[in-house]
Amino acid sequence: MQVGVIGVNFKTAPLEIRETLSRVQTLSPGCAWVHLSTCNRMEIYFSSNNLASTQTNFLNLLREDIVTEFEPYLYSYFGYDCFAHLAKVVSGFDSALIGESEIQRQVKVAYGKSKHLCKELHYLFQKSLFIGKRMRTQFTLPHNRDLKSIAGEIIRLFFPQADRILLIGNSMINRQIYYMLRHRGIKNITLCSRYETDLETGLLPWNERERWSEYPITVCAAKDVNYLITSGAPKERRLILDLGIPRNVDPQIGRNPHVRLFNIDELTAMHKNHIPLELCSVAMEELTERLYTRFMQKKIIPLAMEA
Repeated sequence: MQVGVIGVNFKTAPLEIRETLSRVQTLSPGCAWVHLSTCNRMEIYFSSNNLASTQTNFLNLLREDIVTEFEPYLYSYFGYDCFAHLAKVVSGFDSALIGESEIQRQVKVAYGKSKHLCKELHYLFQKSLFIGKRMRTQFTLPHNRDLKSIAGEIIRLFFPQADRILLIGNSMINRQIYYMLRHRGIKNITLCSRYETDLETGLLPWNERERWSEYPITVCAAKDVNYLITSGAPKERRLILDLGIPRNVDPQIGRNPHVRLFNIDELTAMHKNHIPLELCSVAMEELTERLYTRFMQKKIIPLAMEA
């Protein structure tokens, strides 16, 4: 299987490096490829007749846009190792919260958006998504049901006594926080977005973010290459959770003695996983190996027949 991946994640690279790589918007490698960018990782999956040469080409393209030294933080996998890595990612085994399900949606969206695909990449992503679904169906992963993403952890850690909350950005995680809090009976929630949403109440214009200091808790989770909060000097205690990659909040804001600012790495570090997952890991590896062997033997069966 002529597939490969290069990337960084929260385990291999600090926030600053992931942030820099996430700002790279356009690449033209001249091959089949898929770009996966989330809060915790940036990965490029590709396929070609010469994987080593294609990897070098991607690195050269990245060097054109990035002056910071990033290569020591990269990992790369080819062939079966690439397949096994993506299966692990989709299953939530490579996440900060083991078993979280948001990564499966993010991989599916990245695959669906790609316009540069081939037989190998179709198989790689379809079967990896199938493996992730099978793992969540066959095993009760720790965050499979009630903590579908870091949103659940954020609510558990920060929102027990919240009275006014500002959500900046109509992102999936902000929408999860919004609906979870509404379900718990918290109604004073404001979401400001560049666009209209289907949220029932609490939608305010985009410039409402400039009034963040009036809210006890602000959650920033928008996609923007520039800081969305750059000024403000509250006189009362304020909490800001910056979930954006690139970051949405100027780190200088956190120097105010009345402001507690947490970025995505600091938030995920608050939750440590100590869960025996050996049984699920073995099942995932066996299924990955079986599907990889099937491809190599050219006995490809449509995904619908697997379910």
